[in-house]
Amino acid sequence: MNYIIEANIGIVFLYGVYVLLLRNETDFGKQRMFLVGALLSAILFPLIKMPAPAEITLGMAATITTILPELITTPGAGISSTSIDLLLMAYIAVMIVIGTPLLINLLKMIGTMRNADGKYHDDFFVIESNDNRPSWSFFKLIYIGRSGELTPADKELIMKHEMLHGQRYHSIDMLFATLLCIVFWFNPVVWIYRRTLAKVHEFEVDELVAKANGPVDYCMLLAKTALSGSGMLLSHHFNQSFILKRINMINTIKHKISNWKLVVLGLTLTGYVVLTSCTDAVDQNSAMANQLRASAPKDQSGKIYTVVENQPSPLGGTEEINETIAAELKYPSSAAEKKLEGTTYIEFVVRPDGKLTDFKVVKGFDDECDAAALAAVQTLKPWNPGTQNGTAVAVKMVLPIKFRLDD
Repeated sequence: MNYIIEANIGIVFLYGVYVLLLRNETDFGKQRMFLVGALLSAILFPLIKMPAPAEITLGMAATITTILPELITTPGAGISSTSIDLLLMAYIAVMIVIGTPLLINLLKMIGTMRNADGKYHDDFFVIESNDNRPSWSFFKLIYIGRSGELTPADKELIMKHEMLHGQRYHSIDMLFATLLCIVFWFNPVVWIYRRTLAKVHEFEVDELVAKANGPVDYCMLLAKTALSGSGMLLSHHFNQSFILKRINMINTIKHKISNWKLVVLGLTLTGYVVLTSCTDAVDQNSAMANQLRASAPKDQSGKIYTVVENQPSPLGGTEEINETIAAELKYPSSAAEKKLEGTTYIEFVVRPDGKLTDFKVVKGFDDECDAAALAAVQTLKPWNPGTQNGTAVAVKMVLPIKFRLDD
């Protein structure tokens, strides 16, 4: 759930950046690069998580206590999570309803390619038809509708237009954007993104074709085919409903994007990835720092250390901790039914002989969850002891365990 929220916030934020800085620009190649890059950033950056720092400094007059990486537990199979299951089923059902036209669309294009007589032209499979359907392309497939009404020169221009779509891999962009519309169907900005990307594709190709063949003849061809309807959801259509906008763009003087805008875009993307990747690490330890500042012992000259030259480590590595906690820890049913979520911090001491002792909850959120976490941590096997100046010593550790329902 956290990922879905973060990804959609990123999509909305980065599209807002596009509207503010690039929407009125005429460098359509860079517009396309930003739109695709922004979508990739929005769905990938939330997956990048900075590891929680192994140590937290609690102040000049305080001490340092080692906090282990957070473990996450979710309700087991025996826990009632009917509402969550129903919500997930409803979410997937809507995805299927929205995705069905996409599948039908793909089947139609495959059927068109198999059943029509076509010919290859520069690695593109070109189909000409007299049906009252618009011309379109999808990857290396080009369909020219109402062929009998077009002159050879018109067909040549249409083929050049659609071939440029294929050469620039615009179909990949549209397929990617369409899949995001299916997954994030509830976010209207994703659908706006897809429509904007399709327009930018057309503006980019129109500019290249008009520059190579003359804007007058090309604009006349656009106007000539403007009355045809759209038949394929995933494909690029030579004729689009925003035909006047396309003609206007062809005759607009083009200019490069200002350097300051490019700098702002770069800084925005950098700031976004840092913000999304560091959020969890900050949330994990910020509250714990205040708790430890108040409870940490002031005299560290005695038997228990909080930081040493060589920190204690589990004999089987972190995987051993994960496996043990996963096997022993169960999400309390009452907490799951109340939809309680939170993090319990368990403190313990690794003795010079490696045994773990002095277990206690230093910060919790629910009595049953805290007790369950404490009981699970108490089952951990002995560790490699920490050492100071070559001597094994007792070291205090803290293990955060997060109770979460959304996975």
